[in-house]
Amino acid sequence: MYYASAQLLIDKPPEPDAVDAVAQAIYKQRVVSFDYTKFEGDSYRVDIEPWTLLIAHDGLYVYGKCVGCQDNDSRIGFERMYAFARMTSVKTSKRRFTYPERSVYDPERLLKHCWGLMLPEPLDRPPVTVVLSGPLGARTRPQHTRRRAPKPRHLDSLR
Repeated sequence: MYYASAQLLIDKPPEPDAVDAVAQAIYKQRVVSFDYTKFEGDSYRVDIEPWTLLIAHDGLYVYGKCVGCQDNDSRIGFERMYAFARMTSVKTSKRRFTYPERSVYDPERLLKHCWGLMLPEPLDRPPVTVVLSGPLGARTRPQHTRRRAPKPRHLDSLR
C-alpha cells in the first residue's frame, strides 16, 4: 500500500491572510480579486465569485466562477479551481454576488466521487489496509507536466 506525502507541489505557501479573506468573501457573498500565476510564470488579474474552499491535489483551493479576467475574456463565466499557492494580492471587493441555487451549483454533487486520506507525520499508529472498489474502478487526475510529483512512500517506512 502506497501513499503520496501531503505537500504542496508549488514551493510557495499561500499568502497569510488569503484563505481568511476568501472565506469571509464566501460568507459575505463578495467578489474577490487576485493576481494568479500560470505555470509558465506569467500572472494576470482575475475576479471571481468564490463558492467553495477545498483541499485537493495536495493544496488549498477555492472553487468559483470567473467574472473578470485581465488575461483572457473567454474565461469569464466559467467555473474552476484556483490554487492559493498561485494567488497574490488577494482583495475583497464591495461588489456582491448571489450564491447559486443548489440546482445550479451543488458542491456535494461536484465532490461526490472525491476522497482522500490524511495521515499524520510521523505516523503514530500501525498502518492499515485500505481497499477501494467501485463499478468503474479508480480514476486519477492527470499530473500537470510542469509539476513535480512527490515520491510515493510505503506506509511501513513511516513507523
